[in-house]
Amino acid sequence: MVRRGLLSHASPSKQQLTGFLAPYVYLHSQEVYLPINTSQHLKYTIPHLNYAKINYPPPSLTLDDLSDISDELGRRQVFLTSPDDALSEPQWITGKGFTEPKNGHSKAKSTIIVPRFTRRLTDVFYFYFYGFNLGPKVGGLRFGNHVGDWENTMIRFVDGVPKAVFFSQHATGIAVDYAAVEKIGKRPVTYSANGTHANYPKAGTHSFLLPFHFLSDYTNRGMLWDPVLNTDIYTLNFTSSPLPPSNPWYAPALQNPTAPIGWFHFDGFWGDRQLPVSDPRQYGAGGLWHWVNGPRGPRWKDLGRRNMCLDKFETYGRMPAEGACNIRMNLSEWERE
Repeated sequence: MVRRGLLSHASPSKQQLTGFLAPYVYLHSQEVYLPINTSQHLKYTIPHLNYAKINYPPPSLTLDDLSDISDELGRRQVFLTSPDDALSEPQWITGKGFTEPKNGHSKAKSTIIVPRFTRRLTDVFYFYFYGFNLGPKVGGLRFGNHVGDWENTMIRFVDGVPKAVFFSQHATGIAVDYAAVEKIGKRPVTYSANGTHANYPKAGTHSFLLPFHFLSDYTNRGMLWDPVLNTDIYTLNFTSSPLPPSNPWYAPALQNPTAPIGWFHFDGFWGDRQLPVSDPRQYGAGGLWHWVNGPRGPRWKDLGRRNMCLDKFETYGRMPAEGACNIRMNLSEWERE
């Protein structure tokens, strides 16, 4: 049964969320595709359906009315398509000269979502949006390019005490015991991989794609970003019964009551559709493709999960190994995998 959320009138303050230990983010020193605002992304992309431009959207489409597109089209697959070649690094995609963090602050807003579960357990999700995902490279070939990139970290609290941190990585991720992660003060640190923006608990080279580990991400201590300095906060409650689409179940926190909410209900993709095989820019190998679909938004990130990692995986064509969602008690345990 689909779980829906209900409006919550109680919401944490930004000060409390800082107390909730919002993670710092180290962007890679050579990062080209910086965090950007979703409103900026929406301003420049063009909604498409089946590779064709949609004539329905108004010229001034906003985050508040974004979900109207998928509602109007019967929740079919809509793709926010870039009119520009992302590899040419247009400023609206890279954020260069606009969203570089300065003293930790970026003009790019992050998104914090606080689902309500039980009186004992709370997960706080920290979402980061980038204009482009530059896929990892192997043997001169690059796999997984896509316009738009949603990444996140999550901290699970039990009785108000932080227990573990989730790091999103290529539609999956890992969970690490809170005591084991690197911190600045009491706040965890995540390292954003160069190009892909996958999150890791330490700097270095990170090979993935089991069982061969032939793709790698790279992280280091580049620009330090403190997303909580510029963020919109939302609350979300769950129930076991589905509700009519008109029933609001996702709400801005009291500290930012006018923050847009329509974008959360958007059923489409935040980037281009995967290029067809007939396109000369497309190539593939072993089930991987050079250009893939843009991502869906936070609503699709299993916010009501029971495990620390995702209950529903969207991996590179294979399910994670049994026990892949176990909380790593130290980083050495993770590195041995």
